[in-house]
Amino acid sequence: MSNQIFDEMDGEFSARLRSHRVTTRTSRTREGEITLTSQVAVAEARFSLNVLDRLHEPNFIAFHRPTRSGEVFIIYEVVAVRPMHYQMLGMDISVPKVIRREFLETIDRGWRASDETWIDVIAVPTGYLMRIENGRLEFERSNLTPLVGSEAHILSKETVKEFLCVEDGVAIGNLIGFDLPLTVNISEMVRYHTGIF
Repeated sequence: MSNQIFDEMDGEFSARLRSHRVTTRTSRTREGEITLTSQVAVAEARFSLNVLDRLHEPNFIAFHRPTRSGEVFIIYEVVAVRPMHYQMLGMDISVPKVIRREFLETIDRGWRASDETWIDVIAVPTGYLMRIENGRLEFERSNLTPLVGSEAHILSKETVKEFLCVEDGVAIGNLIGFDLPLTVNISEMVRYHTGIF
């Protein structure tokens, strides 16, 4: 893929979708019942301190997804990262202190160079997908879910600008983490905004 669309961090970023979970919660009120549904994706990325530091900043990732009408990328927003080491999985407070200490020392050494480390990238859907048509990007609303095992890509600064900003719009602030002005169509905002706070 073009470096203008994705930022693969000179080959350092390599990730695939490990799980996709839908959670439903129901609450009862005097007026009735409220049901909230949320989706969370967990991508597993190859561990690198550069990747870990980059993902702590606001980012969007796109999961590759085949469809009947062609290839698309489902856009998710990164909300958290969790550096992981294989030995963390079997360690809890019930493990004797001496063994825990040995595990912790092994884990600490593993962050520098180990095949037993990875990064859990926790992301939530934006409700959009991206198509690449003749070198142009097209964004559309979608409820598609990504498929487990799908390759993930970090959206480049240029793609984020095209996704979030209105061309020739009014700048209302800066996008944190991207060093980009957020531009909007003021008349559309006024038309669709229902309250003034």
